Amino acid sequence: MNPRVGYQLSFFVFGTVGLLHGVTEYVYEGQTVGLLTIFGGGFVIALTGYNTVRPESYDSPEKWGTLVYLTVIGSLLFAMSVSVKSV
Repeated sequence: MNPRVGYQLSFFVFGTVGLLHGVTEYVYEGQTVGLLTIFGGGFVIALTGYNTVRPESYDSPEKWGTLVYLTVIGSLLFAMSVSVKSV
């Protein structure tokens, strides 16, 4: 996998999980902080989509390094923590 793809995919996963978690918090628990999570997740997804369509507009890693590894691992840990909290 290309490091740029892995980098963008990790942000997409982070935004999607955040958005879905915010929806469940707002709908099922009635917490207004869920709205902030929804907007934050939507913003991350929109930014990722823009950067995917226009790759020349941002500077992303060209090779696998610490930044890419930490981004991917952080995204996976966030997704796992949200899924464990939801159960």
